[in-house]
Amino acid sequence: MDISHSYFGFPQYMLHRCDDGYFLLGPTGNIATLEEIEEYAEKLLDFATRFEKDIIIHNLKNDIELEQRFRRGYPSAEKEPPRKRRVYLMKCNDRYKVGVSVDPSARARQLDNRPFPVRLIAQSDMVHCAFEAERELHEFLSEYRIDGEWFRIPSHLVKNIADCVRYISDAAHGYEED
Repeated sequence: MDISHSYFGFPQYMLHRCDDGYFLLGPTGNIATLEEIEEYAEKLLDFATRFEKDIIIHNLKNDIELEQRFRRGYPSAEKEPPRKRRVYLMKCNDRYKVGVSVDPSARARQLDNRPFPVRLIAQSDMVHCAFEAERELHEFLSEYRIDGEWFRIPSHLVKNIADCVRYISDAAHGYEED
C-alpha cells in the first residue's frame, strides 16, 4: 500500500496551535467538532494499527531519502551560493501565482496589465534557496495548477501557503544564513 498518498478516506484536517492548546481546522475552514475529532482519531488509530509495518518502512525510507537529499543539496564550500531572491504569492481574481523575483512588488506591477488587478499576498525574505522553495511549493500545489506558475488554490489553504512563503529560510534548505 502506498501510504504517502492516502488520506484514509477521511477529509483532510490541519492541526493549528492557539493560546489555549491546539485545534483542527477542517477542509471547509470550520473548526472540527468533538465528534469529528473522535471519528478522525478512530480512523487514524485503525489505520496505524493495520499498517504499522508499512508505516515504519515508509518512514525509514523517507528518512533515508531526506538524508540523501540534504547531503546532495548542501552547497559545497567551494561553490558560490545562488544569487538571493524572494519567493512570492500573488493573487489575480480567483487565481494565485507562486514565483521568484528580486522585487516581487515590481513583478506585481509588471503583471498588472491583466483585466483583473494583481495583488501581492506574501513574500519571503531574500534567500539563496528561492528556486528550490518555489519548486517545492509548485509540487505541493500541483493538483491546483492552472498553467505554469498559476494555481486555483482552495480558500482554506491560502493562509497556510502565504505563511509558508513568509517563513522560507536558507537554513531549512542547507544554506548558511547571512
